[in-house]
Amino acid sequence: MNDLQEASDVSSIYSPVKVVKSVKNILIAYGILFLIFILILLSKGNGVPPKAWTVLVFNFLILSVASCAVACILVLQNRFLVKRAWNNSTDDFKHEICVETNEIGIKIITARSESIMQYSVYTYWQETSSLFIIYYQDGSLYNIIPKTAFSDEDRVSEFRQLLIANIPSKRKKG
Repeated sequence: MNDLQEASDVSSIYSPVKVVKSVKNILIAYGILFLIFILILLSKGNGVPPKAWTVLVFNFLILSVASCAVACILVLQNRFLVKRAWNNSTDDFKHEICVETNEIGIKIITARSESIMQYSVYTYWQETSSLFIIYYQDGSLYNIIPKTAFSDEDRVSEFRQLLIANIPSKRKKG
Protein backbone atom coordinates (compact mmCIF):
# COMPACT_ATOMS: atom_id res chain seq x y z
CA MET A 1 0.00 0.00 0.00
CA ASN A 2 2.84 2.42 0.87
CA ASP A 3 4.56 1.77 -2.47
CA LEU A 4 1.31 2.41 -4.32
CA GLN A 5 0.79 5.67 -2.41
CA GLU A 6 4.36 6.80 -3.14
CA ALA A 7 3.96 6.02 -6.83
CA SER A 8 0.67 7.91 -6.88
CA ASP A 9 2.30 10.89 -5.16
CA VAL A 10 4.97 10.97 -7.86
CA SER A 11 2.59 10.40 -10.77
CA SER A 12 -0.57 12.29 -9.87
CA ILE A 13 -1.17 15.94 -10.61
CA TYR A 14 -2.83 15.99 -7.19
CA SER A 15 0.23 14.85 -5.27
CA PRO A 16 0.82 16.86 -2.08
CA VAL A 17 4.04 18.41 -3.41
CA LYS A 18 2.48 19.50 -6.70
CA VAL A 19 -0.66 20.84 -5.01
CA VAL A 20 1.33 22.85 -2.46
CA LYS A 21 3.43 24.30 -5.28
CA SER A 22 0.27 25.22 -7.21
CA VAL A 23 -1.32 26.85 -4.15
CA LYS A 24 1.90 28.76 -3.51
CA ASN A 25 1.85 30.06 -7.09
CA ILE A 26 -1.83 31.00 -6.80
CA LEU A 27 -1.19 32.88 -3.54
CA ILE A 28 1.73 34.73 -5.16
CA ALA A 29 -0.58 35.72 -8.04
CA TYR A 30 -3.22 36.89 -5.55
CA GLY A 31 -0.54 38.90 -3.73
CA ILE A 32 0.55 40.57 -6.97
CA LEU A 33 -3.07 41.43 -7.80
CA PHE A 34 -3.51 42.74 -4.25
CA LEU A 35 -0.50 45.05 -4.69
CA ILE A 36 -1.74 46.24 -8.11
CA PHE A 37 -5.12 47.14 -6.63
CA ILE A 38 -3.43 48.98 -3.76
CA LEU A 39 -1.33 50.98 -6.26
CA ILE A 40 -4.43 51.81 -8.29
CA LEU A 41 -6.27 52.98 -5.17
CA LEU A 42 -3.28 55.04 -4.01
CA SER A 43 -2.88 56.65 -7.44
CA LYS A 44 -6.40 58.07 -7.28
CA GLY A 45 -5.34 60.57 -4.61
CA ASN A 46 -7.34 61.68 -1.57
CA GLY A 47 -6.30 58.52 0.27
CA VAL A 48 -7.94 55.14 0.09
CA PRO A 49 -11.50 54.87 1.37
CA PRO A 50 -11.79 52.42 4.30
CA LYS A 51 -14.53 50.51 2.48
CA ALA A 52 -12.15 49.83 -0.44
CA TRP A 53 -9.53 48.42 1.96
CA THR A 54 -12.11 46.22 3.64
CA VAL A 55 -13.42 44.83 0.34
CA LEU A 56 -9.91 44.28 -1.01
CA VAL A 57 -8.60 42.48 2.08
CA PHE A 58 -11.80 40.44 2.46
CA ASN A 59 -11.67 39.26 -1.19
CA PHE A 60 -7.97 38.40 -0.87
CA LEU A 61 -8.61 36.33 2.27
CA ILE A 62 -11.63 34.55 0.75
CA LEU A 63 -9.69 33.63 -2.41
CA SER A 64 -6.72 32.42 -0.35
CA VAL A 65 -8.84 30.27 1.98
CA ALA A 66 -10.82 28.86 -0.96
CA SER A 67 -7.61 27.95 -2.81
CA CYS A 68 -6.21 26.16 0.24
CA ALA A 69 -9.51 24.33 0.81
CA VAL A 70 -9.64 23.11 -2.79
CA ALA A 71 -6.01 21.98 -2.55
CA CYS A 72 -6.73 19.98 0.62
CA ILE A 73 -9.77 18.36 -1.01
CA LEU A 74 -7.73 17.34 -4.08
CA VAL A 75 -4.95 15.79 -1.97
CA LEU A 76 -7.44 13.93 0.25
CA GLN A 77 -9.37 12.74 -2.80
CA ASN A 78 -6.16 11.37 -4.32
CA ARG A 79 -5.35 9.55 -1.05
CA PHE A 80 -8.88 8.13 -0.91
CA LEU A 81 -8.77 6.93 -4.53
CA VAL A 82 -5.44 5.14 -3.99
CA LYS A 83 -6.75 3.42 -0.86
CA ARG A 84 -9.96 2.42 -2.64
CA ALA A 85 -8.00 1.08 -5.61
CA TRP A 86 -5.89 -1.00 -3.25
CA ASN A 87 -8.92 -2.35 -1.37
CA ASN A 88 -10.72 -3.21 -4.63
CA SER A 89 -7.70 -4.76 -6.33
CA THR A 90 -7.51 -8.48 -6.88
CA ASP A 91 -5.53 -10.64 -4.50
CA ASP A 92 -2.85 -11.01 -7.19
CA PHE A 93 -1.57 -7.56 -6.38
CA LYS A 94 -1.59 -8.07 -2.63
CA HIS A 95 0.62 -11.16 -2.74
CA GLU A 96 3.96 -12.10 -4.19
CA ILE A 97 4.71 -10.91 -7.70
CA CYS A 98 7.74 -12.12 -9.58
CA VAL A 99 9.42 -9.77 -12.05
CA GLU A 100 12.00 -10.99 -14.54
CA THR A 101 13.89 -8.86 -17.03
CA ASN A 102 15.78 -9.68 -20.18
CA GLU A 103 16.88 -7.96 -23.38
CA ILE A 104 13.31 -8.05 -24.78
CA GLY A 105 11.24 -6.70 -21.91
CA ILE A 106 9.81 -7.19 -18.45
CA LYS A 107 7.97 -10.35 -17.46
CA ILE A 108 5.49 -10.12 -14.57
CA ILE A 109 4.28 -13.35 -12.97
CA THR A 110 1.54 -13.68 -10.34
CA ALA A 111 -0.29 -16.72 -9.00
CA ARG A 112 -2.96 -16.28 -11.69
CA SER A 113 -1.29 -14.56 -14.60
CA GLU A 114 1.87 -14.04 -16.58
CA SER A 115 2.62 -11.18 -18.94
CA ILE A 116 5.60 -9.99 -20.94
CA MET A 117 5.80 -6.33 -21.86
CA GLN A 118 8.39 -5.32 -24.41
CA TYR A 119 10.44 -2.24 -23.57
CA SER A 120 8.93 -0.41 -26.56
CA VAL A 121 5.55 -0.41 -24.77
CA TYR A 122 6.95 1.69 -21.93
CA THR A 123 6.96 5.45 -22.45
CA TYR A 124 9.26 6.55 -19.58
CA TRP A 125 10.40 5.71 -16.06
CA GLN A 126 11.14 7.54 -12.83
CA GLU A 127 13.13 6.63 -9.75
CA THR A 128 12.31 7.63 -6.19
CA SER A 129 14.26 6.86 -3.05
CA SER A 130 12.49 3.51 -2.71
CA LEU A 131 10.84 2.73 -6.07
CA PHE A 132 11.25 2.43 -9.80
CA ILE A 133 8.06 3.52 -11.56
CA ILE A 134 7.79 2.41 -15.19
CA TYR A 135 5.01 4.08 -17.21
CA TYR A 136 3.23 2.80 -20.30
CA GLN A 137 0.45 3.88 -22.66
CA ASP A 138 -0.24 7.57 -22.04
CA GLY A 139 1.61 7.62 -18.72
CA SER A 140 -1.50 6.97 -16.63
CA LEU A 141 -0.61 3.29 -16.14
CA TYR A 142 2.57 2.10 -14.52
CA ASN A 143 4.41 -0.80 -12.93
CA ILE A 144 5.96 -0.30 -9.53
CA ILE A 145 9.23 -2.06 -8.72
CA PRO A 146 10.25 -1.56 -5.07
CA LYS A 147 13.99 -1.37 -4.48
CA THR A 148 13.51 -3.68 -1.50
CA ALA A 149 12.82 -6.45 -4.05
CA PHE A 150 16.51 -6.46 -5.02
CA SER A 151 19.03 -8.44 -3.01
CA ASP A 152 21.59 -5.62 -2.84
CA GLU A 153 22.56 -2.21 -4.21
CA ASP A 154 24.45 -3.81 -7.12
CA ARG A 155 21.19 -5.37 -8.37
CA VAL A 156 19.43 -2.01 -8.02
CA SER A 157 22.18 -0.38 -10.12
CA GLU A 158 21.99 -3.18 -12.67
CA PHE A 159 18.22 -2.70 -13.03
CA ARG A 160 18.68 1.08 -13.32
CA GLN A 161 21.19 0.55 -16.16
CA LEU A 162 18.74 -1.79 -17.89
CA LEU A 163 16.07 0.91 -17.73
CA ILE A 164 18.49 3.59 -18.96
CA ALA A 165 19.43 1.43 -21.94
CA ASN A 166 15.86 0.53 -22.93
CA ILE A 167 13.37 3.18 -21.77
CA PRO A 168 13.64 6.99 -21.78
CA SER A 169 13.71 8.53 -18.31
CA LYS A 170 11.31 11.33 -17.47
CA ARG A 171 13.00 14.69 -17.63
CA LYS A 172 12.73 16.73 -14.46
CA LYS A 173 10.84 19.97 -14.93
CA GLY A 174 12.18 23.25 -13.56
